[in-house]
Amino acid sequence: MSRRIPGLTVLLLALGCAASRPAPTPPPLAAVPSAPVDAWRSTQPAPLAAVPPFRAPVPVQRGLPNRLPVLLRENHAVPVVVVELAIRTGVDGDPPDLPGLADFMAAALDEGTRTRSNQQLAEQLEDLAASLSVSPGLDGIRIHLNCLTETLAPALDLLADVALNPAFRPADVERVRGITLTGLKQRRGSPGALASDEVARLLYGARHPWGQPAGGTLESVRAIRRQDLVRFHDTYFRPNNALLSVSGDFEPSTILTLLAERFGAWRPRALPPSRLPPFPKEGPRTVITVDMPDSTQSQLALATRTIPATHPDALALSAANVALGGMFTSRLNHQLREVRGWTYGMGSGVGFNKRTGVFQVRGSVVAAHTVDSLKDIEAELTRFSGGDITPAELSEAKEGILQSLPSALETNDAVASTFVTLSNLGRPLDWYATLPTRLGALSQEDVVRVSRAYLSPAKLPVVVVGPRKDQDGLAGLQLGAVVDRTAEAKDPGKVAAPPAVPAAR
Repeated sequence: MSRRIPGLTVLLLALGCAASRPAPTPPPLAAVPSAPVDAWRSTQPAPLAAVPPFRAPVPVQRGLPNRLPVLLRENHAVPVVVVELAIRTGVDGDPPDLPGLADFMAAALDEGTRTRSNQQLAEQLEDLAASLSVSPGLDGIRIHLNCLTETLAPALDLLADVALNPAFRPADVERVRGITLTGLKQRRGSPGALASDEVARLLYGARHPWGQPAGGTLESVRAIRRQDLVRFHDTYFRPNNALLSVSGDFEPSTILTLLAERFGAWRPRALPPSRLPPFPKEGPRTVITVDMPDSTQSQLALATRTIPATHPDALALSAANVALGGMFTSRLNHQLREVRGWTYGMGSGVGFNKRTGVFQVRGSVVAAHTVDSLKDIEAELTRFSGGDITPAELSEAKEGILQSLPSALETNDAVASTFVTLSNLGRPLDWYATLPTRLGALSQEDVVRVSRAYLSPAKLPVVVVGPRKDQDGLAGLQLGAVVDRTAEAKDPGKVAAPPAVPAAR
């Protein structure tokens, strides 16, 4: 058997050197003195004299001659600029017979323009170290650009091209359609997605665009044509229906000039009147069930409409929600996770828009404890909505809201998006700057009052998505009539009509 010759030996042989010659003994190394221990390494830093105050940013309001409002916030800490173009119509612009149109249009918007293919657009963004994304929502569509200060001008060219000149090429439309249909089919197997669709139907009604399955239905997405995308874009993408929000490293005069050069020729046009159906009236409480026989968990959701963002009770309701289920240490999570061990997380949330708001309790539980979990949730809601909140809980809720602000507003992306949200909600742009003062003035009586007004469990329909074998005791809880929605939820059809709900027993 041959033996491998080490590379160094081969090299020595090739040079005519004796590979077997012993190497000379190196001289002993001098002792290396150990580095002295610096005093600061063993000394604890002195505490700050005072915690630096956090000051939430407030934008400067400007505008372009074509009635396109612009919000500006300078931040020269890093050489990055974020520009968000917001269109003030989203899912609420879907025609009654084409749910999912806004989502489809948003997904196809950045798939290429009249002068750039989708590949060229992607390559140019990559060359500029920029990112661009499109996000649809219930009442708006956002195009979000993040770029370096030095590449701002060419990156804005791409933003404007995507927003104003989408091509909607047939091949791109069909590719987006295929991806969308695959996503909708996957949603039919997701307990969380099915629960969300059922909650939306209950809150907004099956004829309202917001009450349709998220992203539309298989039938509606198959029926959408390229001309529908073009019509939606031409109708709602107008400067008088839009807003630009900018945060980052820029000079105001320079950015306004750049924006005017790219968006100044965008012409306003009258928007069609809104013909949204009214929200459903509050009826008897029901328990909606969807059978997922192979699931080991049950998705639980209890939800109701509340108040719009500009209502005087909105802040008190937000604080009440944090105490009830808005933090890891809140009541709902403590009871169902820490005490019972039935869930990884159970919480509540509030959301607002211009038209209404939503309060929702949501989480997944071990399927075998579906009924027991609902019993505990009902008990916690009953106690809390009866005024059972301590001064310590309210103080912790207020502190939790305030301490979340720095991290929530630390990036230019977050700041630009937050300004859009405030504008869309109709809230003042200094909402977060004045929040500490308003929270400080919020009393326990205020929180008790809104809890009694909006958080009573009797107002909250229940949705349960999980194995039917673990739902046998639901009727015994007497939360309302139990209605099985399995067939409709998994195959919603073009427009899902609400089932006939029997009166609560």
